[in-house]
Amino acid sequence: MRAYRSNDETKSGAVLAPALYMVGEQDVGLSMPGMRQIIDAMPDLVPNLKQSLTIPDCGHWAPQEKPHEVSEAALTYPVGLTKRPQAAETTRSDYVRPGL
Repeated sequence: MRAYRSNDETKSGAVLAPALYMVGEQDVGLSMPGMRQIIDAMPDLVPNLKQSLTIPDCGHWAPQEKPHEVSEAALTYPVGLTKRPQAAETTRSDYVRPGL
């Protein structure tokens, strides 16, 4: 097992993997002070954010409240992403869209 090594990318706190953000439109977390600013800053915090999804008529427990919608989003989100072959010393995954 490889020991964790910090680098400039991990120090930034940014999420570098391709990401899907899902939230229920009635999630009480959205009313927390500062939450709207965090959501607005999402493109800077998650530079590979590929999709944001607000689930209608849904609260905080989206997988339990709207399992079909969450499953559909999770299953269709990664379409078009393929894993790039990695050298053994690579410490994080890189993803590319085919044809790029």
